Parts: sequence; C-alpha cells; structure tokens
Amino acid sequence: MSNLRFHEILLLSRRERAARRVMLGEYVTVVLGRNDTGKSALLKSIYGSFGAKAAVIHPRWEAADVTSLVRFSVDQIPFTMLRSGSFYAVFDGNGRRVFSGTSVAKELAPFLADLLGYRIVLTSRNNEVGPPSPQYLFLPFYVDQDFGWRENWSSFALLTQAKDGRKNIVEFHTGIRPNGFYVAKAALTSSQNALREARSEVAVVERMATEVRHDVSPTFDVDLESFQAQITRLLEECNRLKAVEEGLSARLAEVYARRHNLTTQIGVATASLREVAGDYRFATEQITHDSVECPTCGARYDNSFAERFAIAQDEDRLTELLVHLRAELAAVEDEAQGLSAEHSNQRAEIQRINVLLEQRQGEITVRTLIQAEGRKEVNQIFASRVEGARERVTVADIAVSQQRTRLREFEDPERTDRILDRYRSLMRAYLNELRVFTLEERTYQQITSNISETGSDLPRALLAYYFSILNVMAEFSTSTFCPIVIDSPNQQGQDQESIRTMLQFMRERRPQGSQMILAIEEPWNVD
Repeated sequence: MSNLRFHEILLLSRRERAARRVMLGEYVTVVLGRNDTGKSALLKSIYGSFGAKAAVIHPRWEAADVTSLVRFSVDQIPFTMLRSGSFYAVFDGNGRRVFSGTSVAKELAPFLADLLGYRIVLTSRNNEVGPPSPQYLFLPFYVDQDFGWRENWSSFALLTQAKDGRKNIVEFHTGIRPNGFYVAKAALTSSQNALREARSEVAVVERMATEVRHDVSPTFDVDLESFQAQITRLLEECNRLKAVEEGLSARLAEVYARRHNLTTQIGVATASLREVAGDYRFATEQITHDSVECPTCGARYDNSFAERFAIAQDEDRLTELLVHLRAELAAVEDEAQGLSAEHSNQRAEIQRINVLLEQRQGEITVRTLIQAEGRKEVNQIFASRVEGARERVTVADIAVSQQRTRLREFEDPERTDRILDRYRSLMRAYLNELRVFTLEERTYQQITSNISETGSDLPRALLAYYFSILNVMAEFSTSTFCPIVIDSPNQQGQDQESIRTMLQFMRERRPQGSQMILAIEEPWNVD
C-alpha cells in the first residue's frame, strides 16, 4: 500500500495581509487552541488545497481569499500542491510544474487519481464516467467538526455528485473491490463498447448491402471486347471534359477573387470619400475661425486655406480612385460573365457523353454495362466489409468473455466475508472500548451503514466506526493511505472521562505508521 504524507502547509491572505506556516509531524500533530482561534480553518485547508471542500466553510474564511500551499510526499517522493482560488498546480521535488488547471472534476481529479494510484471510476448524475472527485478520494480520512460528528461519510461537500457514490467508495477504500477490480471493469467496459460498435457496424453494412443487391439489374453475359471502342472513346471524352472544366473552374475562382477584392476596395474608398467630404464641409461651412479646438484633448489645430485645400485634394484623389476601381470592376464582371457562359456551353459536351453511354450492342448499352460492373464492385466491397465487421464482433465477444472472467476473480466472496467479519469485530471491540453500549449490532452490520445514535454517545460511536474503517483499510485496501485529519472530537457535551477516552483511543488505535493531525481545545492530560 502506498502512503501519502503531509509535511507542511502555508497559508496567505493578500486581502488581510497575513500569512502562516505550519509544520506537520511525521506521525502525530496536535493543533491546540481555544474556540474561534482558527483550528478548523487550518484543517479544512489541508484537504481543501487538493480540491476537497469541507462540508461547511466559515464566511470569514471564504472572504479572506486564502492561497494555500501544501508540501507532501507519495511514498517519499516529494511534491507541492498550490491552490489559489479555482487554480491548482502541482510541482515535483525539483520545482517543475507537473500539473495545472482550474477544473476539479475534469482536470485535477484524474491527475490525483493517477498520482495516488486510485483506479476506481464513478458514474455522475449526468451519466458521465470518470475518476472520483477529490472529496471521494479523501473521504475516509477526514472528520469535520460540523458534519463529521453527526453522520458518517459526510465531512465533505458535494457528496451527491455520483450515483451510488457512498457504496462504491466504501467498497473501494475497504478493499472489498480492490484496484484490480476497477482496472478489469474499465477493460470490460471498453470491450463491451467495442462489441456494441462492431455489432452496430454489421447491422448497418448488412442493411446497405441488401439494398444494393436489390437494385442490381438481372445477371447477363457481356462481350467486353465489343464495347472496347465505345469505352475508349468515352474515357477520352471524359478526360478532355474534366481538363476543360478544371481550367474554367480555376479561372472563375481567380476572377471571383479579383471581383471580391475590388468590391472591398470600392467600399473602403467610398467610406473614406464620405469622411473626407464631411471634413471639408465642416471646415468651410461650420468653422469661421482660423483654428479649431479638439473636444477630446483640448489642442488647437489650424483651419487655414492650406489645410482646407489639402482636404479638397484628398477628395479629388479618392474620386479618381473610385472611377478607376469601378472601371476595373466592370471589366472583371464582363470576364466573369464570359467564363460562366463558356462553362454553360460544356453542356453540349455532356450531351455527347450521354450519346456514347446510350450506344447499344444488342439490348445492352454502355451505361448499363458500367452501372452493372459498378454494382458488382460495390457488392464485393460491402461483402468484404461485412466479413471484416463480423470478425471484429467475434474478437470483441471473446474479449468481453475474458474480461468478465477476470472481473469475477476480484469479486471473491471469501475475501468480502473476511473484510466484513474484520469490520464487525473491530466495531464491537471499539464500541465497548469507547463505552457505547446501546448501539445494536444489527444497525451497523453492513459496512456502509449509517451510524444512528443520540446524545454524547453519537460522536463516540462514529469514532468507533471511523477507526474500524481505517484499520480495515490498512489491512485490506489496495488504495493509497492518506493522513487522518480529525477536527474537534469534543462534541455533544462529552464529560471529562469520555473525551480522555476518545483521545487515548485515537492515539492507540490509529493504524500503525499512519499520520494523524488532530485539532483539540485542550489535551485533557493525555500525552
């Protein structure tokens, strides 16, 4: 099993002109402080830096617009995660950027799943299949003070995005369905898609082949040599006609391009002439002084005879240019009409081709021969495609069968029973250790059960469940084990003996070698 470790977190608020750096211990870090000192904000920011938003974020913390940076390692390989608003970036140990993006679901989630070796895929409410969002990856490892002590598997926001997300994520993290299951499932899905596509292709090609066969004329024998002269003449005429048509098309394209260019130039010149004429009228009719003040910048400009004469010269030049351009456009229009007429005259050539096609040898025309031979060729093509598609169906069918067999290897009932027995055994022991005696065993028989208790027993019952899951994961899971982050366990009015018991329990029962970050108001004399 791989291990994720947090080494330090840095927080920066430019808005509040404040920052903080917190080093995190290799095994246990206790964040100690009274209420309203920011313990929860610190803990929420750890997994929040990885795109996993806690169930509740205080408005003041949101308003501070905090940029966070977490230094972490995966199997002792160092990385750095940076989050600034909706922007995320990951750097390797040499400071090289290995990821950046703004979409958590489409960009960050696939990257983290690959980095941590999480092969599970979930189906969204929109029926999109892909790696789970970060909150699902870290769900067993975080207990939020606002929701985590009220209901299990609820410490993060946006936990309703996936269909059957709770069941799938519990089975994945606890090892009931290991990574290999999801690799095999993805391969099975790919094979099933290939099989569906191959079967669809067979159906389409067979239908088209049937339609073509129905259109084929009755079979007849043809003396191809008797048609050789007509076919030779037909090919010569077709090649000549094609060459003429290509030449005319190229010339027409050139003429149309020149016409478009001239039309554009005339438009520009006309607009410029209109503007210059307006300037001249303004200078001669509306301004009586020898200078004029710019309404925008306040600068003054001459309105002398020389200035007005220059404007008039510009107007004359533009008028001459327009006359020239319009004359050139008229010539181009004439050329285009001539080419179009020449192109239309090719219809006579087409008629000659049709005459050749209708030449007969007995009851068979050249056209009939060509159509029949063409249909035979089409039939052969479709027959080949049908055969190829059927072969792909066979290959895909075999692949689906193989992947199903492989998938069943990971759905081992004996392994599942061992995991469930271990979970139930831990729950019984931990509930007793935490002095929760009223929670009936039938209510937590399933590993996905909702823990339902009341009063001060509820946080202790949830703690028993969380650590049962964590220890099952440490023993059976194939996923990366992440740091355990627990926020303010003193909930629902725990008495002094109960909170001491909870703290001692967390210290003693955390999985061996795991990293735990715990926020508390006071240590209650627990080392």
